[in-house]
Amino acid sequence: MTDSSLAEVGQPLRLVLVDRDEIFRLGLRTILGQQVEFEVAAAASSLGQLPSSDRWGANLVILGLGSDNLEACAELRSRQLGLPILLLSDEAVGAELRALVNGHCLRSTPVERLVNAVRRVARGQTWWDPLRPLPQRSLAATPQSDWLAETVGALRRGLIAGSSLETLTAELARLEAQLRTGALSVAQRLFLQGRRRELRAARWLARALLGEFESEAEPDEPAFLSPPAPLVVQLATPLSAAVERGSLVSRSVFERVSLRFQDSRLENRTEAPLELDILRDDKKRELLNTVLWTLEEAVAQFPIDLNPADLEQKRSALLVAVWRQATCNFFGPAYRLPRQEVNYEVTDTLLLAAERVEQEILDKLPLVSDLLAHLLLRTGFQIDNWAYAYDQPAARERAEALLQNLVLHLACAVIAPLLNRFAHEPEIKRDFYGQRLVSTRDIERFRNRLTWRYRLETHLVDPRKIFESRLSLLVAEPAGIEHLEIFAPRDREFRQLSGVRAAVALLLETYDAVVPGLQAAVSFLGNGLIYGLTLIGRGLGLLMRGILQGIGDTLRRPSSDSRK
Repeated sequence: MTDSSLAEVGQPLRLVLVDRDEIFRLGLRTILGQQVEFEVAAAASSLGQLPSSDRWGANLVILGLGSDNLEACAELRSRQLGLPILLLSDEAVGAELRALVNGHCLRSTPVERLVNAVRRVARGQTWWDPLRPLPQRSLAATPQSDWLAETVGALRRGLIAGSSLETLTAELARLEAQLRTGALSVAQRLFLQGRRRELRAARWLARALLGEFESEAEPDEPAFLSPPAPLVVQLATPLSAAVERGSLVSRSVFERVSLRFQDSRLENRTEAPLELDILRDDKKRELLNTVLWTLEEAVAQFPIDLNPADLEQKRSALLVAVWRQATCNFFGPAYRLPRQEVNYEVTDTLLLAAERVEQEILDKLPLVSDLLAHLLLRTGFQIDNWAYAYDQPAARERAEALLQNLVLHLACAVIAPLLNRFAHEPEIKRDFYGQRLVSTRDIERFRNRLTWRYRLETHLVDPRKIFESRLSLLVAEPAGIEHLEIFAPRDREFRQLSGVRAAVALLLETYDAVVPGLQAAVSFLGNGLIYGLTLIGRGLGLLMRGILQGIGDTLRRPSSDSRK
């Protein structure tokens, strides 16, 4: 019986759990067992401890064996070729392993997100969690860095009780207070943030064993295989006043946008080309998720006493910082190309284009300050001349649309320098490109289309939209990436138009002023001409009728005279 038929008759999806960590496996089994749609058929610490695969009757295998994941996946594929596999790992998934599994989740994934991933992969779809950067910290100078191991050891010894949860919660509160002080160095702050993450993981495990779950789990910070430098946005106030993620930043907006990207085919359904079009589907999703979570981390660093008037000033610094960090996260901080026995630094070269990317792409992104005010200050939106409060559905939908547009354009900005500098490198084609754009001619044609798109948008399309008070946003729909047209006052941009752009706006204004009058005049003259021609036609018709009647009378007279 197939997965779809199981869903139709209401039978639960059968799961097999294989994970070395007994505590983690027990917590995972408890979580999934509480879902009506799931049934845990078997659980073990290795494939050898599982019963015969004929007795599983499983719809999905959830695998977390660390360094043995590749060997275990190959063995599972040899047993049952079509059985979906969901990998749980905080390490990078190589190409060989990625070809054997149907999805990948971080071990620190929140409960609701993990359940959603299990549901999708078990039903034949895919799920790929992005790897987010791990803040750097010095382990040598922090003897308390083994706190998580000690805590897990205590849990293994059965020291789980209500008092343990109270202790963890109290320790978390103490750490939060320390992080809000201003007398911390960068290294101390990074260490405390890492310990806070460990405490949250331990509390999550304890609650899993005790059957106590929150409606929305607190997100942990997944690891990155090769951690780049931590993201730093230069702000006017000290970093010690940074907002704790979740207090003012609306995580639900980021989560909903992430699900929109997961559910979309991400095909470009607009008439204009996008830099993302050249990437493979899996690379598109990885890049979008990387940009999304990098942006969330950056927004969470804004100060709690933020002045709304300062958002516009901090906008450029934020976007450039997110672009730089997302570039490092996506390509890797040490991504190199071998050239004549010399490793050419790709990531460093791409980051040199920061000024050009800022001028040509980032500075033109619309309503970024309004989105930041919504996320940080809980402000609403003016939509079609109506004011909507922060918690109204229309305001949430507008925030999601603006966030999708921002992430999609930032992702395009990450790929733009790559197309300018390394478009034809064989390693780049192999690692990132799709099958449709691999030949030199196809790539050059694609780059030319992108160039003409930016020229037309700059000189023709944008002035018209500014004059018409319209904005075109990129959003991810189930069928692909589409344009969403919205109304937005753009008077300040209209006053700043100059050169060709101002000439285009002037031509549009002239058209609006002159053409209606000309159309009315032409219509009046046309109607007059039609009336005159109608009168002439009628006169000619009467004349011809008289002539024909006269000819007829003449022809009838001779015959009447002959009878007489």
